[in-house]
Amino acid sequence: MPGLTPPEQPKPGELFGTLRKRYEPVRSVVKNAVAAGLPGDVRSLRRGAFLAAEQLNPMVYKDSLTGLNNKRWFDDEVKRKTAEANRNGKPLWILTLDIDDFKKFNSQYGHQGGDTALKAIAKLPFREEEPIARIGGDEFSELLDEEITEEQIVLVVKRHIEQMRVISQSLNLKPITKIADDELAREITLTFGLTKYQKDESTEEFERRANLAMHEAKNRGKNRIIIAEKTEDPEKPAYRDLEL
Repeated sequence: MPGLTPPEQPKPGELFGTLRKRYEPVRSVVKNAVAAGLPGDVRSLRRGAFLAAEQLNPMVYKDSLTGLNNKRWFDDEVKRKTAEANRNGKPLWILTLDIDDFKKFNSQYGHQGGDTALKAIAKLPFREEEPIARIGGDEFSELLDEEITEEQIVLVVKRHIEQMRVISQSLNLKPITKIADDELAREITLTFGLTKYQKDESTEEFERRANLAMHEAKNRGKNRIIIAEKTEDPEKPAYRDLEL
């Protein structure tokens, strides 16, 4: 109606707090029921109610520094995508990336400079349907769940590397101490690990192999991409260097 002002919409955090307050009486009842020795399905109900309340808050799945998705989101997404891959047989890849010499960059430019480098990852041209997540520290992972070849993934990696070079030049960071020019970290470079999902394998093994691929690439000189292929020993995949 004319002249009426629509009510202000609550912010996500405020909405979550309101839901928690509304849920509290139910929580107390369930807690008392569990304490009284009622069956385990009541415990499951209680756990499910908490999870449902948490997931209504979008910040649960966000990394506070970069604004990207976090490891919790990524783990849930891997479970969902691997279940789909088992049903439809479509390929699924994890592309993991890590900032090279991040400790050196952090020490030369300070924690603020290190945070700037981490935030720079969020500026890379990731496609909306393949969002990236910050797994922890300076490690990030991306799920690729379409008919895509190794050659096409290499093109994606090249795009990330070139874009990071451009971003690095625009950061205009200043070292916090006097450092010789030949020792100064002037550009953010990235190392990548890649692996393909194998039907019915665990999500833990899938994610672990991607991480191993990235660390193998680090050991071989950084600023490159290594693919890890499944073998009988989960800790010893077969590695291949993909040419950039």
